[in-house]
Amino acid sequence: VNRDGKADFYVSGYLRNDLVEGQTIFTRPYGGYSYLFVNNGDDSWRDATEEYGLKRQHNTFTALFADLDNDFDGDLVVAEDTGVVETWENTGAPPMRRIDNPSVNSYPMGVAAGDIDNDGRTDLYFSNVGPTIPEAVVRGDLPEDAPFNPDYMLFRNLGGLKFEDAAKSLKAARLGFGWGAVAADLDLDGHEDFVIAQNYAKFGQPAIIHRYSCKIMRNEGGAGFAPVERRTGAANRRFAIAPMIGDYDGDGRPDLIWANLNGPSQAHLNRTPGANVIRIAFPDAVLSLHARVEVVAGATRIYREVVSSQGLASDQSASLFIGLGAETAADKVTIRFADGRTEEHSDVAAGDVIIPGETR
Repeated sequence: VNRDGKADFYVSGYLRNDLVEGQTIFTRPYGGYSYLFVNNGDDSWRDATEEYGLKRQHNTFTALFADLDNDFDGDLVVAEDTGVVETWENTGAPPMRRIDNPSVNSYPMGVAAGDIDNDGRTDLYFSNVGPTIPEAVVRGDLPEDAPFNPDYMLFRNLGGLKFEDAAKSLKAARLGFGWGAVAADLDLDGHEDFVIAQNYAKFGQPAIIHRYSCKIMRNEGGAGFAPVERRTGAANRRFAIAPMIGDYDGDGRPDLIWANLNGPSQAHLNRTPGANVIRIAFPDAVLSLHARVEVVAGATRIYREVVSSQGLASDQSASLFIGLGAETAADKVTIRFADGRTEEHSDVAAGDVIIPGETR
C-alpha cells in the first residue's frame, strides 16, 4: 500500500461460529474486525488498521486491492456481509479516503476485478444472494423503508473514482446465491467474462435450491452478458465456493477449476478452437501487483491489470491471457509496472509468451 516493494496484506474478519447470533443483522455493529498489516521492510508486519482509517466492526467475506484510479497503487475494496461494499482510495499516505459507490444494504460475498469495456479502467463485480431466498427473510432487521439490493452489482468505472451500477443494463444482475467471482477472458475474444460460484443449502431444501449451476457469463460487448456454462461443458451443480483460473495444461489458454465443498473439485481444460492468445507470464511477486498492460492489435485496444485475491478465499494465476479475437498478432504490447518501469514489445504473434523482464 505504500509502494516500498514489500508485501502488505488485508485480513478479512468474520466471526467465530460459537458467537454467531444470526446471519441477517444490518442495523448494529456485529461480527469480527478486519485488519491491515503493513510490512516493516524486513518481512515483519505491524497492525496499521487504525493508522489507515480502516478500523470498524463488521462481518467481511473478502477484500482485494485494485488500482481504481490508474495511479499504480492498490485501492481497497471490501465486501461486507449484511452490509455494503466499501471502496477506499489509497492516497499514497495514511489514512485512506472513503470513496462513494452505488451499493446499498446487501450481501456482497465475492469480488471480481477486470476491465469489461476495454476503456483502461478497472471495473468491479460482486456476487450477492439473488432471488434464492425470499426478500422478506434476507432483509433481516432492516426497516421497511431502508434501501436493500439482493442483486449482483457491477460497478462500471467512469473515471475520477466515480462508479455506476451497470449490472441490470448489462444483464448481469439477477443470478443465484453467489460466492467467489472472477473476471477472465475464457473465450479469448478480447472481452473479460465473469465466472461465479453459486449454490446454497439451508432450510432443508437442497433439492430445490440445488437446481441452478455455477455461472459463466460471457461478455458480449455492448450487448451485455449471457450465461454459457452449459454449452461450454463447464457446468457445475455442486456447492462451489470459488472458481480458479490458470493455464493448467500449458497450452496458453486459461483453464477453470471449481473448488467444491460437497464433493471433488472439477477441472475444465479450455479447448476454445482457433484461439489467438498472448500469455504474459508475470512472476508471483509483489512487483507484479497493479502492473498494467495495453495491447494494440489492429483497431483493437485491450487493457488489463494484475490483481490478486479475486474470488473468495482463493487466488488466480499471475499470468494474463490476452485474447486477440480474430487478430493473429499484436502490433504492440506495453507493460507498465507500479515502480515506474515500462517495457514495450512489438509484433507479438498469437501463441507467444511474454515474460516481463526478459528480452524476446
